Amino acid sequence: MVKIAYICMPCLGGTYGMFLALRRPLLDRGYDLRCIGIINKTDVGTYIESNGDGCELWHVSSNTGVAVRQTLAGLEQGLYSVAMSLPLGYPVESSLPLYLPLSIRLVVNVPGLTLTIYEIAEMMAGYADAVVCVSDRIKNTLISRKRISHSLLTTIHNGVDLKRFHQHDRASSCESGLRLVYLGRLADIEKGVLLLPRIMKSVVKDCPSVTLDVYGSGPDQGRLASLISKMRLDGVIRLLGPIDNDKVPLVLSSYDCFMLPSRTEAFSVVLLEAMASGCVPIASDIAGSTDVVIEHGVSGFLVRVGDIAGFALTIKGIVGKREMLTAMAAAGRTRVEQRFSVDAQADRYASLFHAVLRQAPRKASPLAIDRFSLPKQLARRWRSYLPVRIKQFLRMMYTRRGKPC
Repeated sequence: MVKIAYICMPCLGGTYGMFLALRRPLLDRGYDLRCIGIINKTDVGTYIESNGDGCELWHVSSNTGVAVRQTLAGLEQGLYSVAMSLPLGYPVESSLPLYLPLSIRLVVNVPGLTLTIYEIAEMMAGYADAVVCVSDRIKNTLISRKRISHSLLTTIHNGVDLKRFHQHDRASSCESGLRLVYLGRLADIEKGVLLLPRIMKSVVKDCPSVTLDVYGSGPDQGRLASLISKMRLDGVIRLLGPIDNDKVPLVLSSYDCFMLPSRTEAFSVVLLEAMASGCVPIASDIAGSTDVVIEHGVSGFLVRVGDIAGFALTIKGIVGKREMLTAMAAAGRTRVEQRFSVDAQADRYASLFHAVLRQAPRKASPLAIDRFSLPKQLARRWRSYLPVRIKQFLRMMYTRRGKPC
């Protein structure tokens, strides 16, 4: 059994969801994929501590250089053959690839569309044996930037374990109104969650029976709660907090439509899960991402990024149209079955690991850990000093135009 370290915090979100989906299928293919959450003293209590199958939490020093050294030791002592790293900007996780010994192969998984993620991925790629993009849009953007060898890049779409998700008859729920759900991180800059109250305010003026339940947690949870109260939507939108992964199938199968008002989205796992559950998606139209999954008007709806009126009109237009929603739910399930199963995803990863382990190690030798320094790509950029509203506007406009933001 080949051990694969997936360096990722076990908390609600698409990157952890990918691990949960792939864990069992890869075991069946001879690969022991393990989720390694790297936490230091400042992280304690911030994340969901999971003792689930294949999950480990490694407590390391708050000093980044020492933490990288400790993580390297853990990987070597644990006899890991491959490390999968995400270029998300966390100091330890993003520095680790530069110091990884040649005996441990490196696969970089690029899960986002932002300039920061691209820049960190390009830094990691010099030490990588392969770079996996979750969508062709990410791959094509990285090719156009000409900083990663084309031969390193491959696309592997996210997938869903179809055995976990099932459709149910929603006719009874339709009698009491349309039930919408949002499930994910409550972070407005990426996920657009503060648009939800504005959308629902417009909807309930004409369709008072429509409700929205929100599951998740994140940095904008407080702001979302305040906005709901300020707009007097307490009886319309419920904040129900985060849920365990094993409850996700039941939750999604209990609602009519899934809301995804994201400003940026690489390749949403929960979108696939919603469609597999017969929950019709109403999502931001993001080129190379949601438009690859959803056939507009057939298996769901696509709305221009940030278009509050567009989302509201779409919701109003489907109220009471049970037959149409039933047909779209079936079409969504079929599309996921045909194109986005976790078995197909696991086959692609198993083939990649096999190839990486058979080929010669990457050319770039690791840096000396005793001369550790934080990579310049992890320094705070000028973009981080922009006011939140400007960031939101820029992200919306860049995403609409299909550009990294």
